[in-house]
Amino acid sequence: MPEFNDSYLRDLGKFLTDRGYRVVRLGPLSFRLRYIFRLKKWFTNIVYPLSYLTFADLIRSIFTKFSVTINDNDLVNTKDLKILNILANNEMVKENRLKTYLDYLLLFYSYRNLSSIVKGNVSIIYPFENQPWEKMLNLAFVKLNRIAYQHSTIPFNWLDYRVSRYEEEIPVPRVILTSGKKWSVFLRDYYKESIIEEAGAIRFSYLFNMVKRQEKITNHQAKCIVVALPMSPSISISLQRQLLKCLDKIGLTDYIIKIKTHPYLPKSAYLKDAFSQHKNCRSDKASINELFKDCALMITSGSTVAFESILSGVKTLYFIPEEVSLGLEHFIKEYIFIAYEENFLEKFEEALKSPQYPKVNIEEYFSQPDYNVFLRHL
Repeated sequence: MPEFNDSYLRDLGKFLTDRGYRVVRLGPLSFRLRYIFRLKKWFTNIVYPLSYLTFADLIRSIFTKFSVTINDNDLVNTKDLKILNILANNEMVKENRLKTYLDYLLLFYSYRNLSSIVKGNVSIIYPFENQPWEKMLNLAFVKLNRIAYQHSTIPFNWLDYRVSRYEEEIPVPRVILTSGKKWSVFLRDYYKESIIEEAGAIRFSYLFNMVKRQEKITNHQAKCIVVALPMSPSISISLQRQLLKCLDKIGLTDYIIKIKTHPYLPKSAYLKDAFSQHKNCRSDKASINELFKDCALMITSGSTVAFESILSGVKTLYFIPEEVSLGLEHFIKEYIFIAYEENFLEKFEEALKSPQYPKVNIEEYFSQPDYNVFLRHL
């Protein structure tokens, strides 16, 4: 029988179950039918929002129109950041083309219908990033106890976590639990201080137990390079092409190249055939923290992976293919090697040859997880 793996909350569900609470998983709106049948066979404690939609909800959502007027005064319009105007308009085009607002409307109606039949003392714990689906959840379950958990880091340029004046009428969670003091301080600038509380980094709890690798390993001992591909197909393909150029020029036959793909990255975006020409390249499905153990260099465009990497004491090459990056490199740049398309090979060789491993104090960013904080708010 397979086990449910929650990468954000780990074994919090088991912790609550062991203390007499009934834990039910609230699934996403869209499930492929064949997956639903399998999940229903294996897991009886998953709620499927799609089951609570009515035909009227579908018709109402299809014929709901929306428009957004962008006021230039609301955008940062300095000489250096005029690109934000382009980004804002690009987001509007994507919203209209992909009809994601339709998905959010359907999600709201399914949540609202579910909320109308929920009885008793019920709490909802969900990963907090202030995404649109979270707003739908808070609107629909406004009468229930909603606990948001800020599970990771907050990238410097991500605007999701900031609440604008246009969102003042949208309900916020009753409490926001954070993964560390740094993120509590940040969020208090946008939310009432009374709803912010530190609960620790459940997702990164393994980092507190790791032996400092810089005391156990040297650049000559580790003969593995890990490439963590992000879920963006375009960025992943760009990163792979840069890596293949390196392999063609300098070989790297002394190293094993392990390629870890993001779970949501389409198979077509992994250049498997190109890497098959190099005998030292292979795909690896091990967890990212397992791959850190004998890693001489981590190459990624994913901000969370880069952050885990330096906290694990692994040298990290952070690839930025775009002119504007919304990642974490703004406050970890002293610990990583930043590469662009035009200087990737140069930075790759510099990072690989560097004798210095990052030494970062994890407690500056995360605190030890405390499940009892969740327990107090149920």
